[in-house]
Amino acid sequence: MTGECERAKTYGGIWRVMPYRSFNDPKHWRERAEEARAHAQQMTDPEAKRMMLAIAEDYEKLARRAQERLVWEQKSGQPT
Repeated sequence: MTGECERAKTYGGIWRVMPYRSFNDPKHWRERAEEARAHAQQMTDPEAKRMMLAIAEDYEKLARRAQERLVWEQKSGQPT
């Protein structure tokens, strides 16, 4: 797959396949975490809210891992 997003119709709208560069971008994951937290704030079901906040925390973990990969890349001079 190229770096461009492919589009696929779904019942809820359009989903995009994530380009590889987003996978290694901490900002991408932090933005997803913020979106998940915003959704959680609007939820009234306590279990659904808890689950959405857990998803946000998982996105934060992905952001930290992506940041670690960037630091390693910069130190080693080798792409991940």
